Amino acid sequence: MIWRSLSTTLVGAATTVLAVACVGVSAPAAYACNSEVAREYVAVGTHEITTNGAEAYIERYNPRTCEGGSSAAWPMMFVEGSCSDSDFAQVGWDDQRTWGIKPHYFYEYGECGKVEGPMAISLVPSPEAHGFDHYAAYTQKSESEVLFTINGESVAKHSLTWKANRAEYATEVYKVGDQVPGDTNHHFKLYGLNHLYNGTWYSDNAEKNIHLTSVHGGDSFENGNYFYTWDTRYSTEE
Repeated sequence: MIWRSLSTTLVGAATTVLAVACVGVSAPAAYACNSEVAREYVAVGTHEITTNGAEAYIERYNPRTCEGGSSAAWPMMFVEGSCSDSDFAQVGWDDQRTWGIKPHYFYEYGECGKVEGPMAISLVPSPEAHGFDHYAAYTQKSESEVLFTINGESVAKHSLTWKANRAEYATEVYKVGDQVPGDTNHHFKLYGLNHLYNGTWYSDNAEKNIHLTSVHGGDSFENGNYFYTWDTRYSTEE
């Protein structure tokens, strides 16, 4: 599934836009900023089930990204098989070189072929400290209104007509040279993987719901609602 659009929007943040190529100090030279487009995901995804939302705690991290590249992590609810798989709502952090050299909080959504975002909200504070943030995208009383929250605070809400049948929790990169979150010395963690149904959050077991794996990403899907990712080519973050 591809949610990353080529156009991006900055929301509510004074951000300097830089065009900086990654150096890839800890990567083999052959992998340093290969700018070929090759979206890759490491993801846990529920089997088909009616769901009203998705949430997760996701670690902060500062990956290397190529010029024009992206490395992100998010929970998402979506409708599989509808309108070219473009009915979705997600929130998390994203390190896009068009936004600068540090990851930003973001949200993004789509409906029947029209994608809005990703919208950058603000810089992720001290990503190298590896703290955790809580992210959720879900419907409230009105099934048509999707609320996006970070650490319990609403960052956006939008009216959408579709009803989700899947939840997903993932890391995503855009270019071959972009670093999958995590490295060989520090495995990146996503936990508290839960989907919402009729007002109750249900835990999703990572090991039983493996959805996608990456060519360059290492992964460890645990027998619980958490998993780890890392890039096998890198030994540090940026």
